[in-house]
Amino acid sequence: MNDAPDKQDILEPLKIALRLEHEGRKFFQEAAQRCEGKLPRQTFEFLAAEEDKHIEHIEQFYKSLVDSPDAVAPRTDDSATDDRFSALHKRLDKLKSSITADASDLEAYQTALQFENGAEEFYAEQAEKATKPAIRDFYLWLIREEERHARLLESCVKFVKDPASFFQEPNNRK
Repeated sequence: MNDAPDKQDILEPLKIALRLEHEGRKFFQEAAQRCEGKLPRQTFEFLAAEEDKHIEHIEQFYKSLVDSPDAVAPRTDDSATDDRFSALHKRLDKLKSSITADASDLEAYQTALQFENGAEEFYAEQAEKATKPAIRDFYLWLIREEERHARLLESCVKFVKDPASFFQEPNNRK
């Protein structure tokens, strides 16, 4: 008896991951269009672009797994993501005098945070089920990405709730 997962068992969760990322991109794009302020618009545009990168990586990995069940996960660069988040925070710091927050921003951030947390949970389940290191590593990378997005959104929630103290915290000025 062969306990190894068949190709469909490996590919189906990646199809779901792809749908999650497409839904996330659509949500962030729509949120950016509905927001009037610079902060939420830039944040959601940034997150939509991040989802595009995830979609590209998932598609690459999926295609490579179709060709070979022993495919290696696509190369990902966590340091580039950290640099992009840092750059976004610097731009936000420059905008702080012109930023105002309202309740609709808070609701949008909280909804986005729930979405990111749900995706992270799905990826964690898949990482735990993975029997191949390349697949587990790929899901762990997606988890790290979603954690970064969640931290950004948590910062935005903090900002909306108390803008003055947000910019006084050193962690929010990176």
